[in-house]
Amino acid sequence: MELSVLSLPAYMAKEKQHTSSARRVLIVEEHPSIVNLLYWALKLEGYEAIATPGKDWIDQTIVSGNDFLAILLDLSREAWSNRDTPLVVLTTTPNTDRHIDGYPIIRKPFHIHELLSKVESFTSQSR
Repeated sequence: MELSVLSLPAYMAKEKQHTSSARRVLIVEEHPSIVNLLYWALKLEGYEAIATPGKDWIDQTIVSGNDFLAILLDLSREAWSNRDTPLVVLTTTPNTDRHIDGYPIIRKPFHIHELLSKVESFTSQSR
């Protein structure tokens, strides 16, 4: 199944039925190729990945009762206001620190193992 941001609402409704928040990661990314890469890498590591193209969808997803282990956020997206969920910022911007407001930054292009390692660290912290 090829996943894109256009097919996500149906996917979210189907997947929500049978996954706990302990392994659920929200992807906020507008580029379908990056969404697909992140989705499949997380899925292969045993995570449920849900992708949204923007902040409005994030709010809608949270309001609908979804909890997440972590959120992967493209830096070009609006700032994330839910401080309870760990956040990893993804960016192509070269002049950024390693952290923004305490959140780790991963620069694109990135090694998928670096990203998976960061997500796994959130699993350890939530225990």
